[in-house]
Amino acid sequence: MTSIHIVSSARAASTTNQLSERGESQPNNVAVKLAWMLAAAFAGAGILGFVPNPLLGPAALFMTNTAHNLVHLFTTVGFAVVALMGHKASTRFMLAFGPLYALVGLIGLVTLGSASEGYLLGVVHINFLDNFLHIGLGIIIGAAGLYTLSTADRRIRQPQA
Repeated sequence: MTSIHIVSSARAASTTNQLSERGESQPNNVAVKLAWMLAAAFAGAGILGFVPNPLLGPAALFMTNTAHNLVHLFTTVGFAVVALMGHKASTRFMLAFGPLYALVGLIGLVTLGSASEGYLLGVVHINFLDNFLHIGLGIIIGAAGLYTLSTADRRIRQPQA
């Protein structure tokens, strides 16, 4: 297993060196990096929600329950899968997920009304702050998708030695 990893790493480094020597470029992978970062953030939120803490949980600043934590973990899987699939899949997922996540926040605001906490669709425990977080993150994730869409055809020049 280790020898396979070393060989594949050496092969990738060799390819990068060859590109650099010829002054060629490699594809821009900003979308993939963002997808991995979002996967890590949602994994952190999903796991942290199961551990008693003042930030995420049933009586925390951002209220969650098991269903809410599982949604975060399923979202982690989604971001990880598209990151493995590449730039185009990551960009498309962010473009779709961002507005959907913002919509979830708006639905939460309508559902809660003037109440400070409640259940989204009768299952997912949320509070007033969750809704603003979902709206804000939805806008940011959608904007990231738009940004990566605009960088899709750009190539990163390899520095020449």
